[in-house]
Amino acid sequence: MKAQSIEALETAVEYLDNISRALPSIIEDYREQNISTVSEKMINLSDGLRWLYDVAKLTKDYHSLDEDEMLGCYTEIVDAMEMKDYILISDLIEYELLPLVEGWRASLSESVKNLTTN
Repeated sequence: MKAQSIEALETAVEYLDNISRALPSIIEDYREQNISTVSEKMINLSDGLRWLYDVAKLTKDYHSLDEDEMLGCYTEIVDAMEMKDYILISDLIEYELLPLVEGWRASLSESVKNLTTN
């Protein structure tokens, strides 16, 4: 189980790197109201965040992340999307999701490092 968890966490770190690079583009698209452009990106982001949440739950013995923090942020973004409040969506992504993603990336990187050296 440990080897599978390490592999899942390594994949999560890679995915978090990708999200960190993609979020500024999503933020810009929402601020410029390029809704047709950003819709597919948000579907992919939503699927990815759900996957990250699942990985975090399944590997909780190997890290100290709060999965509910990600779920809460995700829920806020979905609520803003339902209201079609594009400025709120961009603000939530920039000021809540992006720092959360970066924190998770650092924390999971450290967990992988500790797991592979022990």
